[in-house]
Amino acid sequence: MKMLTLIAFFSLTALSAAQTAEHIKCEDKLLDSASIYSLTEKWKAADNINLYDSRKQVKYKFSQTDSGLTIQQYIYDCDGILTRIAIFKNGKYFGDATIEE
Repeated sequence: MKMLTLIAFFSLTALSAAQTAEHIKCEDKLLDSASIYSLTEKWKAADNINLYDSRKQVKYKFSQTDSGLTIQQYIYDCDGILTRIAIFKNGKYFGDATIEE
């Protein structure tokens, strides 16, 4: 599935540079350290809470574990297809979760 998306992305040569840049710009980005800290402080007492984006897709999941707050960031491409789930524990990037179909 990812390979087909990659091929489709590189076949955008007929589009103008501005259209291609707009396509890249609409993709979600991984949180930076300041954003992680802000979310951790704001939601440190949260447990099993989901935040949704304008497309009604899960954007963040907050859960409490023995080691503290865990944040899962769901990253989508421009078409709303889930491409990555980043996990943050105690305000630091921990790794990516497996995406199951």
